Amino acid sequence: MKIDEKAGVKKLNEFLGTGCSEELCENIAEACSFERLKRFKEANAPENKKATFRNRQIGFYRKGAVGDWKNWFTEDLNEEFDREYKKHMAGYRTVYKYTLN
Repeated sequence: MKIDEKAGVKKLNEFLGTGCSEELCENIAEACSFERLKRFKEANAPENKKATFRNRQIGFYRKGAVGDWKNWFTEDLNEEFDREYKKHMAGYRTVYKYTLN
């Protein structure tokens, strides 16, 4: 989905058999983009929730960028994550494609 949101929504449409038009799939992909959802959520959050965050900015969203974890994980944390991931995902056959920004 991150590589090509429109193609991802179209593929999901085909899989679910919803019969949505290509135009609707493109509109859905646009409406569900990370940046759009982030702006919507921050603009529509209740004031009491905003008050709990620094500068009244909701902090649930970060960059939405592939590979940002490298700015937060140490090498030890990354190795620990890899061990846990391999343990819990053993036998899962889906291969994830990603690009680093």
